[in-house]
This record gives sequence, structure tokens and C-alpha cells, in this order.
Amino acid sequence: SGTAGNYITYMSDSPTNAVVFGFYISGSYIRIIGFQMTHPSNLDYEAVRVSGGKHVEVLDNYIHNVSTSGAGSGVTYGGASYLVVRGNTIAYTGSPGNNNGSGAKAIGNISGGSVPVLIEYNKISHTTDYLTPEGGYHIYRNNVLGPTTTSDFGGTPHVDGYQPNEGTTNSFMEANWHVDNAISDSHLYLDELAANHHITLVKNVSIRSGDTLLVQFRISRNHYVAHNTFGQVGYGPRGGPPSGGAFY
Repeated sequence: SGTAGNYITYMSDSPTNAVVFGFYISGSYIRIIGFQMTHPSNLDYEAVRVSGGKHVEVLDNYIHNVSTSGAGSGVTYGGASYLVVRGNTIAYTGSPGNNNGSGAKAIGNISGGSVPVLIEYNKISHTTDYLTPEGGYHIYRNNVLGPTTTSDFGGTPHVDGYQPNEGTTNSFMEANWHVDNAISDSHLYLDELAANHHITLVKNVSIRSGDTLLVQFRISRNHYVAHNTFGQVGYGPRGGPPSGGAFY
């Protein structure tokens, strides 16, 4: 581990020059900057795993065609504190060696809630769920989420912008661009398995995404949704308006 005044930094001079399988981080005060991470075949682990670390930063990497541990594929974390994931390009997670794999989520929890977490300015596409967090005090802003289409992962991907299956609290989703997720099972936000509370969704844009519900709350409380923009709802394969309304 490093210290607050002396981070340990692993840095490539260009995302195309240093190609690695990935990083497993359990220490603190560590930065990973500017690597290309990809897998030629299934290695049964993700590109970046942060397990219990504090003040870890994953910055400006190109992560694509990587394997999955079963919990996730791109960047996964659990029991982390003050984690930053910023400026990364992530594509074809859960599809090592080619673009025809089964798919896996891009960024999400492994085991144990993380507090706080900042995820911003990432470009994520061709995945199965963009963010599946656990814990509290997540800020999820200014990310590009899409495209993911029916040509990905056997033609039936499930992809949501934010799906906190393990439960999150006191979190903020702002100014994300959710676009061209033209599949039947796609939501900007969905919670359905664990209770979530005090989640704020503001100033997000969702265009040409999903056949059904854009925002769905099933077992939540104290959520606030305002000043979001939705266009061409129900733009998925069914080609019609939302089957159950935009919100539930």
C-alpha cells in the first residue's frame, strides 16, 4: 500500500502500448492509469478487482473483451472505501477473445458493500448491465452507457444502466447518457431484489432504449427522480411504445 501523500502508481504512457490481463488490488492508495486490458481466452477472472482497498483509483484505461469471475467482468469491487473509477473505456465484457461471448456486467460489486464510490466519465458499451453496486454513497455521473444491441451476446442481452441487486443507499445518479440500448429488457434504473433507499436520479438522458419500463422501483423507498430526459421510448425490437409505461 501507499499513503495519502505517496500513492503507488502503475501507469502506461498509452493505452495501446502496455497490454495486460488486469489487476487484483487489496491494498490502499493505489492508482492504475492508462493500460489496455484484454483476455485472449476465458481466464475466469475480471480485468480489475478491488477487494477491501481504500483510496484506489482506476483511471483512463481501455478494458475490452475480458473474462468474468461470475461476479463481474470489467471493474469489480467489494468492501472498498473511497474508490474512483474515471475516464475508462469498457466494451464487450464477458466476451474474451472475440465479440461473441455470453456477456457480463461492466462495473459492480463482488462481496461486501463499498462506501463511498465515484464512477464518472466512463464510456461503456456492449455489456450486460452497466453498474450493479452494493453499499452506499455512490456517485455515478457523466458516463456514456451504450450502445448494447440484439446482435450482442446471442441476441438476448439484459442491460440496465443502474441495477443495485445487493442494495444501495444514499446514492446519486446524474447526467449520464443512456443511448441505443435497443433491446427488450433495458432500463435506465431497475431495482428488484434488494431494498434500496435514498437514491436520486437527475439530469440523465435516455434515448432509443428498451421496450418496457425506463425506471422501475419494486422494493424501494425515499427515491427522487427529476429533470431527466427520455426520448423514443420503446425503441427496442418490439418497435412500439412501452408495454407497461415508462415508470413503475
